[in-house]
Amino acid sequence: MQNSDKPEFKNVLVSTFEMYDKPPPSIQTLAMYYEALSHVDINDVKAGINIHVRDTDEGKFLPKPADILRGIQGNKGTQAEQAWTKVDKAIRCVGGNQSVVFDDRLIHAVIEDMGGWIALSNCDLKEYPFKHNEFVKRYSGFINKAPDRIPPKLIGSEEMHNLGEGHTRFIPQPRLIGDEKKALQVLQNESGSGRVGITSMQDLDDVKRLYGK
Repeated sequence: MQNSDKPEFKNVLVSTFEMYDKPPPSIQTLAMYYEALSHVDINDVKAGINIHVRDTDEGKFLPKPADILRGIQGNKGTQAEQAWTKVDKAIRCVGGNQSVVFDDRLIHAVIEDMGGWIALSNCDLKEYPFKHNEFVKRYSGFINKAPDRIPPKLIGSEEMHNLGEGHTRFIPQPRLIGDEKKALQVLQNESGSGRVGITSMQDLDDVKRLYGK
C-alpha cells in the first residue's frame, strides 16, 4: 500500500470491526494492522477480508493481519510454491543474462540470500530440484521476518559486466516479472527514492515504453 491508501485502509478496517460488533480500532491498532499489511495492495487487503468473513469456520472471528494475509495468499507452503513458479518461469524465459524485478519483494530477498540471480539461473540441472526446495524453505521463513535490506532488483550478468567495466551509462533496464505495476513499486520503493534509473514515473504506459515493452 501507499500512504495515499491509509484513509481507505482505515475505513475498511473500521467497517470490519463494526461487522463483528467491535468498537472502532485505536490508532495503535490501526498502525499495527497497517505495518503488517503495508506490503499488500489495498484491493488485495479488501479481498483477503472478504475471503475471511466468508469462511464458515474462521470467519466467525475478527480477522487479524495473519488471517487477512492467509485469505490473500494461502498458507506459507502455497505462497512459497507460487513464488517459485514465477522464479522458474523467469529462469526459463528470461535467464540470468538480464536483470529482473519481480512483483514480490520476498523473492528478491530469497534469491539474494541464495547467492544471487546469476548463480541461481545458471545452476546445474542436477542441483535444480534442491534449489527449488531451498527456495521454498527460505521463502516460508521470510514470510514471518524479512531481511532489513532487500535489493530493488536482481542483477543479471550483462549489467554485472557493464558495472565491472565502469560502463554505468550502458546499464540495461531490468525485465519486470509478474504484475508490472507491483514490480515497478518494488523497484521504486526499495530504491529509497522516486527515481529508478528512468526519466519518468508519471504513468505505467510511459514506464513500460521506457522499459522497451
